[in-house]
Amino acid sequence: MSSPPRSSPLAPKRQRGRDRVEAILTAATTVFGEKSYEAATMTEIAARA
Repeated sequence: MSSPPRSSPLAPKRQRGRDRVEAILTAATTVFGEKSYEAATMTEIAARA
């Protein structure tokens, strides 16, 4: 029997993981502001994070 799908992803449990998520979100916000959502790439966001 499979479990029902989650409605949202799990938050990281370790501080290192939480810091990484924050860095990615900050980088994404910056890239989206400089370009647009459509022009942004995951590679660029990851490089900035």
